[in-house]
Amino acid sequence: MTQLKISSLPVIGLAGDHEWSDAKNCWLNYGLQVRHRVIGHRRSPYWIGVACGWLAALYVLEPPFIVLEGDARIVSGREADLHKLTIPAEASLAYLGTSPWGAKKENPNGSYGHVQVDPIDSNWARVTGMLASHPVAVCSKSARDALIECCLSCIRESTPFDVFLAHWSDQRQDVFAMGDPLFFQDCEQHRETTLTPLFTLNQRSSPS
Repeated sequence: MTQLKISSLPVIGLAGDHEWSDAKNCWLNYGLQVRHRVIGHRRSPYWIGVACGWLAALYVLEPPFIVLEGDARIVSGREADLHKLTIPAEASLAYLGTSPWGAKKENPNGSYGHVQVDPIDSNWARVTGMLASHPVAVCSKSARDALIECCLSCIRESTPFDVFLAHWSDQRQDVFAMGDPLFFQDCEQHRETTLTPLFTLNQRSSPS
């Protein structure tokens, strides 16, 4: 497998009418390849709507591609990094953002700091258990298929789909995340946590 340059991947935006214009303009200004938009669904509980939107997005293109939720924005000062960074060649799925919240099968509701981080270099780490879906690069068909199943499980069981994604990543060695987030969620509820560097959390080793 070859390394994928982040800025060259097509982007699918998952955004409602109220946020699409601002989101698209921001992403285009960053130099991202915004190709498609999927409208988010309003459902109760809200995570069912998120899963329905993701499910639609996953059928738009063949991997590799990036899915950005409508509140995803580049971390200030990292705009230039977008055009330099490549995704590890062995990645099936890559989180382009971070979250200190994680979930394991023995703790399905998630907890702060419950993310296992194994740095491979100064930019990337293998990661398991992380609860995050605002910026995801889907790099392989197997990851796309897993995400589809996570969405369907969410709808069936009324549990947020990123919980199922976190459980799936527990069994993998090809799921990666950035040590320092490239994207964060620009909303009051998640802004602080999605700016958290992963390398400050539970590490198996130090980045080189």
